[in-house]
Amino acid sequence: MKYKIIAMGHGGEFVGEVLTKEQYEYWSSGQENLEEYFFTWSDDLEEDYSHLAKEVDFKDGREWHDVDSFMHTSGPDTSCRILVEDENGNEVYDGDLPEDPELETDDYEDKMEDQFYVIGYSHEKGGYDYSEFELSDGEEFDINKLVVHVDVVPYSGNVITGFSYGDQDIYCEGGNTTGKSMGVDIYED
Repeated sequence: MKYKIIAMGHGGEFVGEVLTKEQYEYWSSGQENLEEYFFTWSDDLEEDYSHLAKEVDFKDGREWHDVDSFMHTSGPDTSCRILVEDENGNEVYDGDLPEDPELETDDYEDKMEDQFYVIGYSHEKGGYDYSEFELSDGEEFDINKLVVHVDVVPYSGNVITGFSYGDQDIYCEGGNTTGKSMGVDIYED
């Protein structure tokens, strides 16, 4: 039988870019509004920020979601609600992840040591749809066998990037989310 997972709740899209010391000092000094710059559409960057020295222009004409030299991830937070339906639309699970689920993680904090960087994000709320997976005849879905693939986003939490069940990988296929807030932060590690 085939099954489908829907994760519902808060999540988002997160990007991270390594900065030079000069870029970090410029943008952390408050001379310019970092958030306005970061979320300015690429079509408007040249006109709105033509005064910027090339050395401090870390977006280099890119949209905010492409400013991702060391991190780009999206998905629901691990606190989301999990709904699993079979191929007939019958609900077989509706609840939280198990208290101590098996996790496979990618920790972006490991990539940030001794760096200057910026992290931009769009916080979302809604449902995230995942690809179908199939169990052999007679096998019932068991939430405790679901492996959760997680990206550890610095200063933000854990983002579910997918699942696996047995030898089957289960990928996010999109969803129906609404942006709730956007922001950008600058850090020195």
